[in-house]
Amino acid sequence: MTAPHAQRIAVIGAGAGGLTAAKYLRAEKCFSVIDIYEQRSATGGLWIHSPQISGDGIFSVPQTDPSPGPEIPVESGSSKDKVFISPVYDLLETNIPKDMMKFSDLDFPEHLPLFPKHEDVKIYLQQYGKEVEDLISFDTQVTNIRVGSRPNTTWTLDSLHLPTGKRYIKEYDAIVVANGHYFVPCIPSIDGLREWSQKHPGSITHSKYYRSPAQFAGKKVVVVGSHASGLDISQQLTSACQQPVYLSQKSVSEMAAGFKANAGIQSIGQIDRVDPGTRQVTLKDGTILDAVDAIIFCTGYFYSFDFLKSISPPLITHGNMVHGTYEHLFSVTHPSLSILGLPQKVIPFPITEMQAAVVARVNSGRLFLPSPDILKKWEGARLAKTGSEDQFHTFGYPEDAGYMDMLVDWAAQAEHRPGLENDGKGKVAPKWSNRMRWMRDNIPKLRKAFSGLGEARIDVRTVEELGMNFDEEIAWKYKDIANL
Repeated sequence: MTAPHAQRIAVIGAGAGGLTAAKYLRAEKCFSVIDIYEQRSATGGLWIHSPQISGDGIFSVPQTDPSPGPEIPVESGSSKDKVFISPVYDLLETNIPKDMMKFSDLDFPEHLPLFPKHEDVKIYLQQYGKEVEDLISFDTQVTNIRVGSRPNTTWTLDSLHLPTGKRYIKEYDAIVVANGHYFVPCIPSIDGLREWSQKHPGSITHSKYYRSPAQFAGKKVVVVGSHASGLDISQQLTSACQQPVYLSQKSVSEMAAGFKANAGIQSIGQIDRVDPGTRQVTLKDGTILDAVDAIIFCTGYFYSFDFLKSISPPLITHGNMVHGTYEHLFSVTHPSLSILGLPQKVIPFPITEMQAAVVARVNSGRLFLPSPDILKKWEGARLAKTGSEDQFHTFGYPEDAGYMDMLVDWAAQAEHRPGLENDGKGKVAPKWSNRMRWMRDNIPKLRKAFSGLGEARIDVRTVEELGMNFDEEIAWKYKDIANL
């Protein structure tokens, strides 16, 4: 059993993951240094909307490299300030009810809609992080993290203060990576796509750079991707584009149940090739779309941590998983390195909070990790279960609820320590109630009912106002979901 006991900890990112990590680390009352590095000028992470749609040094067509280099900040309009491009678009609303999306110690304001707007989430996160703002170095980009002067016990972190260009080097005992994985877009290699992009600049893009339907007014558009962003953006485009908007899908996503039917959207199969000369898009079934003006890829993101490239063995190869992790959280070869927020198709804020509770206790020495052999075997068992690297970090309900229960139970095994809150237990993340499990199981229905109300949806604040009620008589269905 191993328990790396740290004194100096660096947290990368001041979005949802970094802020909750900082809260749980501080609650342990035993670390001499907790430094948070944030490349933006405020808390909130990707929820800080940016109107810019180019210039980050990441975009290329196709984009099949998970490690294209560090993000480059772009100028903020007429201001000399620099911003990082966010994947948040103008009309984005959450696809998770606010009662589920919240952290355990702060509710969303009651007056907000059931599915809040992106600016509401930013404000929420900035309120949530106020008590740890004193730990944050803003406008500071981490450029490299490598094994330190004492291998397996220390880390050396290089950082760049963006406004001044000054570089700094500092040593830590543990690293918590919490900067997310929504910045390196995936654009597949399709016959003719590179040439199309060169001949018609700006006509090939990714959902990261989509902002509003106005960008595509009057145009014939193909959207590629069947998950939340593809479905939502397709719906939005029908207000401004030529109809139908073509939605190219490999398969129908379970997320589709959360969107109302739209006669302005035509579902089509996968793209086989494109012709930049004729602007034709040919599908794998032989169908040809003529005079296409734009293609928007809503095809997800790579896992990418440019500042961790010095670590061996490498954590990132093809970008579809992070190699060498235990429980999607701890590095197997370097247990003092943890990465929050890897699971996908989950409710992210509560999961990162529960991960943070475990990470804080392990680094304070109150909780132990299993033996190195067990750590290594876990990855093989997970791969055998999922069947592919693409699905390694992918969850769904009820697996995500089971994972969350496991994290809460794991954190509860930590030894009690005098002086900590909750009679020495420390800061605690509670398990989901049966009502929350019911809500998680019914998100598509809730989302569809909400969006079906049109503009009136902004006045809907609870699931009950949608005519849906949790029935205690069926509560048994949502019990004992752990250990899946």
